[in-house]
Amino acid sequence: MDIGSILKAEIEKKRNVLDHKDKQTKEESKVAPLPVPAHSEDDKGSDILDLTQTNDIYKTKDTSPSPDESTLRRLQTRPERIERAIGQDAQIPTDIDPIAIGNPECRQELSMKCNLYIHYLLEDWSNKKYLPDLLPETSKCFFPLLVRLRKFNLDLDLLTSLATVLYHLQRKQFQRATESYMKLSIGNVAWPIGVTSVGIHARSSQSRIQGDHNVANIMLDDRTRLWITSVKRLITFGESYGVDKS
Repeated sequence: MDIGSILKAEIEKKRNVLDHKDKQTKEESKVAPLPVPAHSEDDKGSDILDLTQTNDIYKTKDTSPSPDESTLRRLQTRPERIERAIGQDAQIPTDIDPIAIGNPECRQELSMKCNLYIHYLLEDWSNKKYLPDLLPETSKCFFPLLVRLRKFNLDLDLLTSLATVLYHLQRKQFQRATESYMKLSIGNVAWPIGVTSVGIHARSSQSRIQGDHNVANIMLDDRTRLWITSVKRLITFGESYGVDKS
């Protein structure tokens, strides 16, 4: 046998072996199940967490009220709340007691009386048609003050001076009201006549009564300046038409 025949026989032998292996592999692939991809415990936890979050999102959307619904409810109940507040305010007398002026224990009561009496004066202004073009601007200037009075957070010195002005207005003592307004403007604490001399309230120092301040109230900020200026308009209105205690 020559070398060519030997090589040819060897090649044929190897070819048969390869064909046999290919045939066996194909048969095994038909019987073997498809491989299942492996998942780690972290992957499973992430999947459950994602599903839980998704369910929570849908539950929140289904059960929680939207901001628009909450706002709508407040708007729907607003007339009732305003009516209830007006009824409660109507039961509060607006006559200012000089004993309460400057007394920290009477601060809330005094703030509410000042708030209600200013409202009364503005309403009386409107009813008497006094300078109707000036009324909207005056009401707007008073708005920050009325809010602070309603929240009981107006500085005690300012509240004392304001209450003193309104106290004199209720008694139609317009000259004294003007004097108290001037003290309010320049930063002095204005007390009703006679209150400081009898020592009704304890003061931290006599200088506060005398008004030894470096900055005038009317220079504190723009909002304060506007409502202080508007207080003088109330005095002028009272001098022109007269005012009552309400």
